[in-house]
Amino acid sequence: MIRINAYDSCLQNLLSLLLKLCTLKPLIVIAFFKNHGFSEPQITILIRGRPRVLSSDVKNALFPKIELFKSKGVSSPDLAKILGNHPTILSRSLENHIIPTFNCLGNLLMSDEAVIKAIKRFPRIVTYDLDNYVLPSIDILRNYGVPESNIIKVLHSMSKILLKRSVEFKENLEKVREMGFNPMMM
Repeated sequence: MIRINAYDSCLQNLLSLLLKLCTLKPLIVIAFFKNHGFSEPQITILIRGRPRVLSSDVKNALFPKIELFKSKGVSSPDLAKILGNHPTILSRSLENHIIPTFNCLGNLLMSDEAVIKAIKRFPRIVTYDLDNYVLPSIDILRNYGVPESNIIKVLHSMSKILLKRSVEFKENLEKVREMGFNPMMM
């Protein structure tokens, strides 16, 4: 009987600790975003779009992602807009997705500044698998003879059109050609 009471006491202590942790983590996440220049409305938008962010590990998951964006020149207000509009960016792996995306875009656009401009125009590009969407579309444009400078302009200002499966992208490009437009003049 004594063991059961001791067990009940330990269980109550554990439940009490878990309750504190469950309520503390969201507060830590909110404080983290406030400390990085996010306003309360921006934090609210971010949490509405991705409620799971409240259970994120600030030190190992959120901080490195925020720091990467800031190290590339993204201001706090711009970062709040980007993440508020596309909070799924925070669920992507830093090592396996976000950094490779920055590197790929950097190789194509030739500078971090150009990458940031492209991301600010179309933040969702950070969530896409560029190997399966953007790069095949760029290869199709190259095969059609579109000059590299024009491809960079498309990627920089209208990257959304490149985010199609290659078959669909090629079909759309063929329709454009059939209408009498020259893809080389994009």
